[in-house]
Formats: sequence, C-alpha cells, structure tokens
Amino acid sequence: MASQKRHSRRKSIQNSDPGKILDLVLSLTDDGAAQLEVKINTYLHDECDADAVLQVVIHNVGMEASIDAVDSIALPRKNKICMTTKMADVLKTIMEQSDILTNFGSDFQSIVGPYVTKDNTKKRVIMFPVCDKTFSVIVCVIAPKLLEEHAAILIHECFL
Repeated sequence: MASQKRHSRRKSIQNSDPGKILDLVLSLTDDGAAQLEVKINTYLHDECDADAVLQVVIHNVGMEASIDAVDSIALPRKNKICMTTKMADVLKTIMEQSDILTNFGSDFQSIVGPYVTKDNTKKRVIMFPVCDKTFSVIVCVIAPKLLEEHAAILIHECFL
C-alpha cells in the first residue's frame, strides 16, 4: 500500500546546496529531453544516495506515460508504460507517495530492473509529481538512503 505525506510547497531552497543547484541549472543546455533527464537524474541520484532515479513523463491529453532515461543512461528509445491507477493518484494528490518496487507494473519493473542492485531487500520508491497543463512528470527515486521526507524536499527544490 502506498503511503502519502504532505509538505508545504516552499518557493525557496532551504535544504539543497545552492551551488550544486546552480551547476545543475547551468548544465541544462541540451536539446533532447533524455539528455536533460539524465542530468537531473544524476543530480538526484547523488543527492539522495539512491539505487536509481528516473522520470515518468505523462502527456496529459491522452494520459500516455513514458520513460526516456534511467539514472545516467538515456534509453535507446522512449519506453511507453501503462498509466496505472497508482501513477494517476500521485498526479491527483500533488504530493509525494512511496511504495515498494514490486508493487509496480511489470513494464515499469522490466525497464528499471537492470539499474537497481540485485539483493533480496524490498526497494522503496518515492514518487514525486511535477504537474503542468500539457505534460506532467513523476520523479521516481528508488531506494534512497536518506529519510523519505528529506529526499522529497530535495526533489521539490530541484524542480523549483
């Protein structure tokens, strides 16, 4: 079962290193979405000390979901995945939720599987929505070593 936590939506950076955020922003000059995602994923992977980070991009018109990159790897092609009730709920609540990786769809797991460590522990996934009118993104941080609340704040501050 997914858990939900509500945090206030601050408009200033309070927990992230401003220098690292500035370096990230200055590096976001690529034309392709996958290359931009790789840079954001790498930043969040390092800051959250996570097994993997990815972004599920949802085109709001048809509710089509896809993954372009996992961690620092741009996938060879856009991978469409099933828009599950879990993901729709994350977008509706507009707050982070967490769940166990094994509770996700097989299409999601098959894309993410090669990028996470193969131990017998249950992998926690923090899902953080970034919503807009034409498309939305669910940032997924898999097995962060940080407290869930702190990881969610770092994600939020990354997308301010």
